[in-house]
Amino acid sequence: MTRTMTKRNATDIVRAINDEDDYKKCRNYWKYLKGKMAKNGIQLVSVTNHFKFQAPDGKQRFADALDAECVQMVPCSAAQNT
Repeated sequence: MTRTMTKRNATDIVRAINDEDDYKKCRNYWKYLKGKMAKNGIQLVSVTNHFKFQAPDGKQRFADALDAECVQMVPCSAAQNT
């Protein structure tokens, strides 16, 4: 039996976790978070990180992708601010 891994857009995951509608704000938070975690030796995104997803403007754009295991490691921005 083969297990398929579903990839999700990292920015969309950040938007859902933080209940935030502002795409740019979530994209910037994801960039900050990815850099901070990389400094701590945590790599959430593999070398095959860029997949095409539909952006809010309807265009297909490359974005970081996360699988279910990595999603569990993404903290909420409210928790970061406490």
